[in-house]
Amino acid sequence: MLKPNQVEKTNPNPTVNNEQVEYAVDSALIPMPQQDMANGRELTTLQKVAEKTHGIITPANAITALGITLTALGCHEFVTGSQMVAVGTIAVGACCDALDGLVARKTRTANYPAGRWFDIGADGIKAGMLGCALYGSGVYSGVELGLNYGPKVAGWVANGISKFVAKNEPKTSQTGRVAEVARWVGPGLAVASSLLTKNGHAALGEVAKNASYAGTLGAFALGSVAALGYYKDLILSKTNKDNSKTKSN
Repeated sequence: MLKPNQVEKTNPNPTVNNEQVEYAVDSALIPMPQQDMANGRELTTLQKVAEKTHGIITPANAITALGITLTALGCHEFVTGSQMVAVGTIAVGACCDALDGLVARKTRTANYPAGRWFDIGADGIKAGMLGCALYGSGVYSGVELGLNYGPKVAGWVANGISKFVAKNEPKTSQTGRVAEVARWVGPGLAVASSLLTKNGHAALGEVAKNASYAGTLGAFALGSVAALGYYKDLILSKTNKDNSKTKSN
């Protein structure tokens, strides 16, 4: 069974549905059902549905959609109703974000471009909703929002250029994954500060707020490193392509 970032070497050009599948690229970019077909495995019902819909209808995408819905409900509740209920709802939505990749791998329906881009788009949608809720409720300032989410936007731009302009297949770096987790720290502590202050614990609220500033700066630093890495990969990829063209000429 192939693992992410492993390249098939024994059968470089297997046939799937009378079409050759090239394994000269990272196998993490080849949909798992196609890998299984190429290796002679019988597809499950979920894999067949994924293949017929080009990776749009998968269990992982359903979980991602649920995460968006829960985040939207939580953000609305945060501004208009109980912040405690809102935090719980948003937390469940965040768990969906952590589960979708695992479910995609366990059901062998991972690696479709549709799933990758839906996941990236879902992150953007949820980040936007959270930012609006935090700013609209006065919990987070505009400067804090910029520090927390600015590098993420820069990373999206780099990935967009890679995909649609340079025709590369962008992948999230390990630093980018850590930055995604770190990006929750600052807003989470800011919310904790707001709840503590509203419930008569002003001193603890002030401590949480100061910790929130530190978490926001940490997320900014990690996110900036990740974004710079994406741009570096983009530049190197373009250089390699130009060199290849020069050699071929």
